[in-house]
Amino acid sequence: MPKARAGAAEYFADEVRDTLRVFETPSGPCDAYLLRVPDVPITATAGDGQVFFDGERIRLEWTGWASSDKEKMGTQEFPLTDVASVEWKPQSGMGYGTLRFRVKGGGPSLPPQKDPRCVAWSVQRFGGTTALVAAAVLARLPRELPELPPAPAPDDDVHDAVLRRLAELGRLHQSGVLTDDEFAAAKQAMIRRLQES
Repeated sequence: MPKARAGAAEYFADEVRDTLRVFETPSGPCDAYLLRVPDVPITATAGDGQVFFDGERIRLEWTGWASSDKEKMGTQEFPLTDVASVEWKPQSGMGYGTLRFRVKGGGPSLPPQKDPRCVAWSVQRFGGTTALVAAAVLARLPRELPELPPAPAPDDDVHDAVLRRLAELGRLHQSGVLTDDEFAAAKQAMIRRLQES
């Protein structure tokens, strides 16, 4: 989200956390992402290139905005099994926004406009759907599960999350965002969750 929407970003992050606590978070380590990941195949165009991901292979094709270095290297294609990591950065100030794929044994980083495994853009609105491609690739990379500390008592987490959500619903109702009926229905759903825990 844009920097000016920090409040909305914090609200969204709180909603995700609370939803996972109330509805889905298992008590032990997770072996899969708890939020739905983008479906494949998926494509995005941004600035100097277009990126395609079919679930197994990533392909980068250059647009007319690509540097001569990238044009000389031509279309890049590599299997997901060669990818070590994915980096996505939004465009900010005079810097480039980037979607970069780090490949195993890929050597040192090049500037975004010269990196054949990086799509770069200099105008914020051009980077939009590249974040979805990054999420789709990242979710399909093999990963090791970290050692996690023991989870807190689930009843306390659920109880706290429900109370926070009820308070937020109350504020939304008072400000007129939620109608009386919407507020009553949402409140009842939260109370049911609290009783089930």
